[in-house]
Formats: sequence, C-alpha cells, structure tokens
Amino acid sequence: FKQLLMVAGLQKYFQITRCFRDEDLRNDRQPEFTQLDIEMSFITQEDIISLIEEYLVYIFETVLDVKIERPFPRLTYEEAMGQYGTDKPDIRFDLKLVDITDLIPEDTEIFKDVFAEGGIISALKVEGYGDISRKKFEKYRRYVRIFKAQDVGNILLRENEIKTPLGRYVGDSVIDAIVERTEAKQGDLICFIGGEKSIVYRALGELRLKIAEDLDLIPENEFKFLWVVDFPLFEWDEDENRWTAMHHPFTSCKKEYLDIFDENPGDALANAYDVVLNGYELGGGSIRNHHPDIQERMFKALDIPPEIAKSNFSFLIEALKYGAPPHGGIALGFDRLIMLMVQEETLRDVIAFPKNRNAILPVGNAPDRVTNEQLDTLGIDLTPEVRAQLEKEEENDS
Repeated sequence: FKQLLMVAGLQKYFQITRCFRDEDLRNDRQPEFTQLDIEMSFITQEDIISLIEEYLVYIFETVLDVKIERPFPRLTYEEAMGQYGTDKPDIRFDLKLVDITDLIPEDTEIFKDVFAEGGIISALKVEGYGDISRKKFEKYRRYVRIFKAQDVGNILLRENEIKTPLGRYVGDSVIDAIVERTEAKQGDLICFIGGEKSIVYRALGELRLKIAEDLDLIPENEFKFLWVVDFPLFEWDEDENRWTAMHHPFTSCKKEYLDIFDENPGDALANAYDVVLNGYELGGGSIRNHHPDIQERMFKALDIPPEIAKSNFSFLIEALKYGAPPHGGIALGFDRLIMLMVQEETLRDVIAFPKNRNAILPVGNAPDRVTNEQLDTLGIDLTPEVRAQLEKEEENDS
C-alpha cells in the first residue's frame, strides 16, 4: 500500500505504526510490535542508507551520549554468510569463518559425501583456545548437531605439536595449509565443519557465538552497526519445491540481472539492504519494482498463478501502469531498537503487556475462546470437527 502513495504523488511517507505478524516467537520478536515505516520517491539505495545512518547516529548521541562513526561498515550477503555464517552478524568481536573446501582432497574419506553433494568445508580459528579439554569440546560437538551438522572437528595447536583427528585422513601438508589459511598459531584452536552450505554456515555461525559467550569475547556497552547488501532476489523453498522471494515479491533486482532474473533465479541479486546492530536485524528495506511488466515477470518467476496475482495484487499492477516514480523504503523495528539501546535480552522487557512464547497475553489470558454469538456476529463458522472438539473440551472442563 505504501507504493500506492508514491504513485499518487506523495513523495515521502513516514509513519510510526503498530504491526501484527504471525511468526515464531524468539527473544527479539513479538506478534505485535512497533516499527518506523519509511517510503520515498526518486531515491536510491544510497539515499536510504544515508538517511537511516543519520537518524541512528542522532538517536544514540542524543539519548545515550554515544558517538557512532559513519559510514557504517558494509558486507554483501555472500560476505556476511561466508565470514560469519549469518546475514545479521555481530561484529563486536573478531572470529571469522574461513572456507577451506579447496584445501581438502576430494577423495578424503570423511568428506566424500560433502564433495559428492556439492557441499563446503569451513573453519573457525579461536585464538588461545588450543588447550580446550576433551569434555568441553564434546559439548560443542553436541551443540552443532542442534543445527543439523553431523559433527565438528578440531585442530589443536599445542606446544611443539599439532593434534587433530583429521591427521588420520589427510597428510601434514593439508593440515599445514589449513593452519596457514586460518592464520592460526601456537596455542590456537581450529574448528571445522563440512556439509551442505546452509547447514555449515548456520552451525559454525552459532558455534562462533557460543564460543564468544564462553570466552567472554563480547564487549558490553558497545554498539556496532553494519549494512548487509546485495541479497539474493530469490531463495529455493525445499518444502514447496519452488523459488520464493527472499525479501518480498515487490523488491527490484539489480539492473545487470533484469534480463535474466526469471530465467536464472538463483543468480539474481536484489536491491535490498538490512541494517544490523550487535547481531540483530534492526531493519530491512529495498528499492521497489516500479514497472508493471517487470512486476508481472516477478510473479511468474515465483510461480504465482496469473489469477492469484490478479486477485491479490491487481490494484498495484494497475496503479503502476499509470506511471510510478522510482521508489523504495525501509522499516525499522522500534521495540528492537529500544531493547538494544538499553541492553536487554528480550523484547518482553521493553514492551508493556508482552505476549509469552505461546503468543498469549498472561493478563486476561488473551486470546481466549469466543462465544457462538461472537462468531455469528463476525460471520464465522466452525467445521464440525472443531466444534465437536470444543464441545468435548467444555464437557471435560465442567
């Protein structure tokens, strides 16, 4: 709907708005939240980035008397995933992932499946942790399995020796090459994981955070902003067996992919950007499609049937046909910003009457059952199965 305002000639739109979103409830999320919503015409990605940096610097200096340096550092999506295992990295501490796939012979017994399935092998160097106990490392092995990694191996650079189970499968030259690429030295630990790229990134990225917490590497009272740019336009959905929009279907692609994004969806990059603070996505936005023909191609690439696209989005397509200016925007999570500024660990600590992990408001136990009269007023009917289940529950309660 914001795009309609741009078509109508409103050059700038700013709103602090309440939102409802059905999503998984983590510490940094609530089903109801507040965001600063921005949309502007005749702007570029650089204009949005400059505006948001100015806004955030002003807030931190005015409210917290904290000076934030500009410009914020930037990483492409590919760089963020490759170096930190996540598209919202915490850069307050310097533990980076290093790709070592090319250093491992493809016939290495423990990695044959990785190479056969087109996976990767990535490593993480931890300075001064080469004396880690076997018991402690076993905890890390169990930890990465939470994120579907099969296992995590290690290389321990101890005094006058290098200890690693990898030595049973590869020669010293391979291990030396890994040590050199990770820039490890005596006393350091190298962790490595092989597998599907997304699993390796997730598991090693989470292990990075876990180790940083265990070793107290994350500084307090420090705010490190970061822009992540050049996101993929699409991502593959294994469950639905089709391409889906990584941000949303109205994000424009970079001009060099305009002619091929629907033929080679996996290669296309988007004019999308996220601002990150201390490992949390603070806000995200994009430059929008403003050509109706390109928007229709986007729907087709997403395998959205024409009748569904027309039913759900005809108002936008028709509006774009009148001639829309180039436009884009961003939305910042206001509650999340406050949470990070006051250094709390959950949104529940900065929101009045927050929902619990079951999306229930403890005060008043909402949402709760409704009466038949309320359902009739709203024109809502229940299936016989649901109605029978409710009647059974009411009998048990009585």
